[in-house]
Amino acid sequence: MLFSIDLFSQGNTVDSVVLRVEKARTVREKIELLNSASSLMVNGDLKRSFDYAQRAEKLAVESKDDIGLAHAVLNKGKYYTRVGMYEEVVKNYILALEISEKKSDESLKGLVYKVIGNNYYFKQDYKLAMQYYKRALTINQKFKDEETAADLLNNIALIFIESKQLDSALIYLQGAVIPYGKLKKPGKLANTLLNIGLVKAEDKLYNEAIEYYKKALSIDQSIGLALQEGVCLNNIASALIKLGKYGEADGYLKRALTIGQRENFKSLLVNVYINLAVIRRDGKDFPAIMEHLLEAKDSLYSEQNSRQIEELRTKYESEQKERENQHLLQESALNEKQLMFARYLISFIALFSIVVTGLAIIYYRSWVQNRKAKNELSLLNIQIHQQAKELVRANEEIAAMNKNLHGLVGEKISKIIEQNDRLDEYTFHNSHRVRGPLTRILGLISLVKIGAIKEEEIGFLLNEIDNASHELDNVLKEINHSLSSSETQD
Repeated sequence: MLFSIDLFSQGNTVDSVVLRVEKARTVREKIELLNSASSLMVNGDLKRSFDYAQRAEKLAVESKDDIGLAHAVLNKGKYYTRVGMYEEVVKNYILALEISEKKSDESLKGLVYKVIGNNYYFKQDYKLAMQYYKRALTINQKFKDEETAADLLNNIALIFIESKQLDSALIYLQGAVIPYGKLKKPGKLANTLLNIGLVKAEDKLYNEAIEYYKKALSIDQSIGLALQEGVCLNNIASALIKLGKYGEADGYLKRALTIGQRENFKSLLVNVYINLAVIRRDGKDFPAIMEHLLEAKDSLYSEQNSRQIEELRTKYESEQKERENQHLLQESALNEKQLMFARYLISFIALFSIVVTGLAIIYYRSWVQNRKAKNELSLLNIQIHQQAKELVRANEEIAAMNKNLHGLVGEKISKIIEQNDRLDEYTFHNSHRVRGPLTRILGLISLVKIGAIKEEEIGFLLNEIDNASHELDNVLKEINHSLSSSETQD
């Protein structure tokens, strides 16, 4: 079974917090120390985390430190998120948001949005969690808070993993790797590499997943993050099981089991026992593994944790009643001032409403005109596009006609050349083969006319004329035949 480190659990436990607070020189420094301790311990010791947040809140109120107060109520909100008191979560987060707006502190507002996103993530409302993470990311990128921006990229990626959008998750996780390395945040870098491994495993790329798990494991071992080290070992084993390498997986599970038992990491133990049960389901130790698994599951929320939560809830309810009593006493003194203020406020609201209504009407008219203009422009663009298509089509037709015309012209030119060749041939026949016999005939006739032919030569003369006439007739027939055949071919 694969699982990742809680996306909000970064950092080590705080030692000797009270001693450090007592040694602090200023009240602001005390508030910052208490808030830091509360934030770091919210995923470990809830009672101490809540106590530190309350002490920081009290000091911030007394010293009128609004920023310190905002961080304190954010830490209280984190506690209420984990114990399921969501109404109190909303109250504390709204107060922190109001302080950020009052102080015009965009950096604080970004932090509030991030923590609100965490709240929705814990409630598994991933849609709203994504909205607040992206708001926070926009602010933190604007102020170039690279570490917080990387945290948000990591958190957004986990939502994409939940929704099986693995490509998007991988893009956001890779975007977080570089700043963590640049800022020398090895714990967060290891956690991000672990999450990339999860994406690869979800995509059934188990060998690549193992590479990322091993990179994260190396970092975790070097800085002593026992829980993350155990998770990496277990996830490597899970990938090896998918690849059918049970013997190799068993070695990693034994190492993860040692860490889980030594540090008493219940959630890690559950996942390790599940994997051990998978690879040893046919062995003699399978019943013992299942017994350990059930014990680990049943003790995830022990009686001690439940008692701590109940004590804190009772303490909160008693403090809430005290605050309500004080509030009732103050209300009577403030009623008269509030009435006067309400009158002024109503007048201001009426005037403001008139102005806003006028502006809304102007804006609406402008919006209608802009929309009409956009529609007309869109229609004109469509018409231009259609005309362009028609023009392209016409150009294509003209090109085709030009091509056909070029072919026709070439064909006609070829015919003209051929006809010229025939005319040349006819001229040749006329000037040579026709003129020869015709000249002989004319010459013989001239001899008769001038009386140069004797009576006994008349037979020879007529025979010569007859031969020349037949020769001329054959030539003329040949020419006619040639011309007739060429016309037939045309």
